[in-house]
Amino acid sequence: MISETRLDPLGWEKAIEPVPVPQLIVGGPGTGKTEFVVRRTVRLVEAGHAEELLVLSFSRTGASDLDDRIRSRISGQIRAIDVSTYHSFAARLLETLAEYRGWDRAPDILPGPDQTRLVAELLESESPDVWSPAFRPLLTSRTFADEATDFILRCREQLIGPSELAERAASRADWRGLSPFLDRYDRTLRSRSLVDYGTLLAEAAALLADPTIAAMVSDQYRYVLVDEYQDATHAQSVLLQRLVAEHGHLTAAADPYQSIYSFRGADVESYLAALDGADSLRTLRTNWRSDGPLIDALDALFAGATFGDDKIAYQTVRPAPDHTSAQIDGVPAALMIRRFGKDIDIPKRKRDNHFYINDARQAVAADVAARIVELLASGASIDGSVPLRPDHIAVLCRTRRQVELIRTQLAARDVPSVTSRTGGVHLST
Repeated sequence: MISETRLDPLGWEKAIEPVPVPQLIVGGPGTGKTEFVVRRTVRLVEAGHAEELLVLSFSRTGASDLDDRIRSRISGQIRAIDVSTYHSFAARLLETLAEYRGWDRAPDILPGPDQTRLVAELLESESPDVWSPAFRPLLTSRTFADEATDFILRCREQLIGPSELAERAASRADWRGLSPFLDRYDRTLRSRSLVDYGTLLAEAAALLADPTIAAMVSDQYRYVLVDEYQDATHAQSVLLQRLVAEHGHLTAAADPYQSIYSFRGADVESYLAALDGADSLRTLRTNWRSDGPLIDALDALFAGATFGDDKIAYQTVRPAPDHTSAQIDGVPAALMIRRFGKDIDIPKRKRDNHFYINDARQAVAADVAARIVELLASGASIDGSVPLRPDHIAVLCRTRRQVELIRTQLAARDVPSVTSRTGGVHLST
């Protein structure tokens, strides 16, 4: 049975000591998951394991941030620590061991746009009779090429090859043609010595299915640490399981409440599998980022909520000792919810009393901008001394279109804004 320990700040020093079993570090936003990975990595380096470490993150930005934070804590000169993305690790693995997967040489990586062009090229020469009648007229369209490319990526993320796809397609008339096309696509990649990003991970996972290769790679990387594990695809999860099967030294940090890369195949099942497979569970219960009043409001909002599975239930956290009170003064509440029709006046269609979607989007953008102007003019301040400025405010949106709608409304009110983390609010127009 999994052993769970709920950590408070005083328990970190002992908790970051490495354990010889798969361990899951769980916490919501701001609870220190990445910091835990950094501290354990530093502890392993100090113990002389720098050359046996593999630290993985989902994105290049995440890997770069991890690398910087780890190096800033280490004194003296050490050999390079292997901090990378899943794809970078998989690429090195395949480059070294390509012959074991039947490649004549290490394949070149096919970027996304080139992959779509290759798919379009193959579709143009497909026999329409092989495909579902619904798709035959679309075989030469760019839109269908985009969809087929995405479908191939989803297959790779789930480690589904042509044979398994054929089995699944047996009960789906509209999938007719997909399995032979995937097989033809794979053979084309082989003949041209190319690999797309999805196939890259599938090939790396297949390499580690060989016990001899897995043992060799596992011996090189005796300690594996992973950040943002909730964003792992099935292929990435299998890759990790096979990599650590020999020694079990896996530390995976995850926020079970979110999966921001679900559009790329991140799957809650990967997290649940890790939860079932872990021998040790550490739950981080202190939020170092948010103020106490906001945490209290979120606790009231999400009390009793689950996220995709009963095993992923909302858990309350404590604010850090220096964040028990609000750092911003002069705002009416820590959390405010605006509602269509009551707080935001939007016209409705007479025939069904539904909102007009474009009007709704414009009204929401205008309301957000108006609330920001109101907040900036309210006399609110940070810690009672720094007047609230535009660069103190963040607006989170689901789509780029929503971002631009709000920026337009802000510009109409002479409020500067930026959309890039590398930009500065004072540089916007």
